[in-house]
Amino acid sequence: MDELAGRFPPGLEYVTPYDTTQFIDASVETVLHTFIEAFLIVGVILFIFLQNWRFTVIAMSVVPVSVLATFAGFYAFGFSINLLTLFALVLSIGIVVDDAILVVENVERVLSEDEEITVTQATIRAMKEVGGPVIATSLIMAAVFVPVAFLGGFSGQIYQQFALTIAVSVAFSALMALTFTPALSAIFIKHDLHRKESAFMRAVRTPLRLFDRLFAGITAVYMWVVKVLVRFWGVALLLTALVGVGSWWLYQSTPSTLVPETDQGIVLASVQLPDSASLERTKNYMDKLSSAIKDVEGVKFSTAVAGYDMLTSSVNTARGIIFVNMEPWGERDLTASELIGKIMQFGAQIPGGSAMAFNMPPIVGLSTTGGFTGYLQSYEGASPEELYQASLKVMQAAAHNPVLNQVFTTFNVNVPSYEAKIDRQKALSYGVSMSALNSTLGNTFGNGFVNYFSYQGRNFQVYLQNEDEFRKTPDDISSVYVRGGDGERIPLSEFVTMERKTAPAVVTRFGVYSGAQFQGGPAPGYSSGQAIEAMEQIVQDELGDGWGMGWTGTAYQESQAGSAATMAIIFGMLMVFLILAAQYESWSLPLAVLTATPFAFLGGIGGIALRGLDTSVYVQIGMLVVVGLAAKNAILIVEFAELQRREQGKSIREAAITAAHLRFRPIVMTSLAFIFGTLPLALATGASDTSSHHIGTTVAVGMASVAILGSLFVPTFYAMIAGVTDWLRGKTQGQGDSRDDELALEHDTR
Repeated sequence: MDELAGRFPPGLEYVTPYDTTQFIDASVETVLHTFIEAFLIVGVILFIFLQNWRFTVIAMSVVPVSVLATFAGFYAFGFSINLLTLFALVLSIGIVVDDAILVVENVERVLSEDEEITVTQATIRAMKEVGGPVIATSLIMAAVFVPVAFLGGFSGQIYQQFALTIAVSVAFSALMALTFTPALSAIFIKHDLHRKESAFMRAVRTPLRLFDRLFAGITAVYMWVVKVLVRFWGVALLLTALVGVGSWWLYQSTPSTLVPETDQGIVLASVQLPDSASLERTKNYMDKLSSAIKDVEGVKFSTAVAGYDMLTSSVNTARGIIFVNMEPWGERDLTASELIGKIMQFGAQIPGGSAMAFNMPPIVGLSTTGGFTGYLQSYEGASPEELYQASLKVMQAAAHNPVLNQVFTTFNVNVPSYEAKIDRQKALSYGVSMSALNSTLGNTFGNGFVNYFSYQGRNFQVYLQNEDEFRKTPDDISSVYVRGGDGERIPLSEFVTMERKTAPAVVTRFGVYSGAQFQGGPAPGYSSGQAIEAMEQIVQDELGDGWGMGWTGTAYQESQAGSAATMAIIFGMLMVFLILAAQYESWSLPLAVLTATPFAFLGGIGGIALRGLDTSVYVQIGMLVVVGLAAKNAILIVEFAELQRREQGKSIREAAITAAHLRFRPIVMTSLAFIFGTLPLALATGASDTSSHHIGTTVAVGMASVAILGSLFVPTFYAMIAGVTDWLRGKTQGQGDSRDDELALEHDTR
């Protein structure tokens, strides 16, 4: 169009009054800014903890490499750069540095403990200690996300792009941590941790030393609580059970939706005039309404299309649709919700019609109005009049239900129309077939397809229809002829009588049943899931067992999403358990790792509830992320505890406490890096801010809960489970030894 505009005659220009790509471009730009902010924040957090720019650069170097490798994964899987993949990339910043942090932090610890060791030897020793946990944690993250990629349905498509993006980035980050990071550590790290500093450097590092003192105090408090919980593990078990029950109750009581609605910069308005109003009358009303909308500050374009009913997707002279494009988000204070209220107010003030405004649906194609869409069905074959009366009952009951808002039906049997009655016997006596009568009526007063017409390499469909002036009144059928058996032309009025009556403008069947379409949404403070349940309950209470609601669009997808999310989490936890069981060669120790997951659920759903948000597909994705990260943190403690038992010969309780102390700093470091890296998502503004809030809040608060509560309780459960396992093993071996002694004594007696 830009190229063509250069050849336009003077005074002619073009604009794009309805542009859906504006929201997409703004959303991608917002997430890209968030990506950069997250990268910088993670770098600052790492420097504060590592207090060495070389360590920080080595740890952060895995991010660009992993991101580039992830883009290669996009190409391999056929993914595009969209909100889901960009969200996954933002979250992966905090995830991919975890493995590198484990390596460099352990190298730093080894160097600080042994002044005589070389950097290369320190790197080798550090990799022997953390190589296993790096592989295990990477397998855990892959185990959580890869099975999700094979879920079917709409939710599966959303999960797939996100899951595979995370899985690819984690896989490459593990590869980098096992090869690239230790190589950089051996080359660039200097053994200067214990050299004397100048007065200037001491002054520069004063804030960092104050941070170390603060963290040492926090560590002391942490270790005191861990020792208490390890000793009184029964209290820890009770508290964890309460956390699990509370998380489930909170999840069930929090409103739910499929995908949250957001301000997309576009508002749709459905215009209604009295049934059978002329097209000219509809245009005049819409011109006045469109002019009033254009005068609102923050509105860029208002485009009116008369004669089309957006709610039923049908042609209707008494209906119309207005597309309202708003100014970019940074150039207006007006929100889409505020504009919707203004449009409906204008529609009520202008005489002759009414207007219903809607936010742009979050998923175009699954919904027209952004709320729920369903069909009231009669399982016993009700007539159109009975269906209409039933729909009125449902609509009246919905108006008094506090959960529902703006519920209406598009089904109406009072539309003025004509019924064409054919005298079949008379037509047959003249030799006129029913097919000839039907095709003649349809092709002249309606429209009928003739053929395709090719012109300049393009195919055009040809339709036949009378001119408007020849199909205005019922008397016009006398001017349309059909040939009789003898070839003579006979007017249709000889066989057809037009009778005026009222009837539905559109009759819809949903499945095998005739249905009345309903549309609506949840009231403020309620979710779409609660609205769907309320509608089903109203139909049951008002109409009985012979009636039901059939859902379509987002309402149908939402009813399927709940089971998909549950399956995703169950499969993820099952895979985590099996992989850990294979690595530890034990069925009991993986349970200690999985005990961190209740705290992930508590933080994730608790953050959503505190902010007054709904649970959605984005929240469910966030839950998967924090479940994987919870297991990842727990592995660090369990792995080092096992190492203390095997190589240092410590008791179970001592091993648990020592592992908690050694791993507390890296766990806090990686957790804070992830939390602060996702804060830009949780606090995002502008386009797609609602979606960012859903996923950002879930992962940030969920990770905070895992870092605080999980770190306290995992050592306790490790000690408890390992102790019970050893006790059972001792009992089993003791019984076996006693049996062997009895058999030997019996043999000697003989």
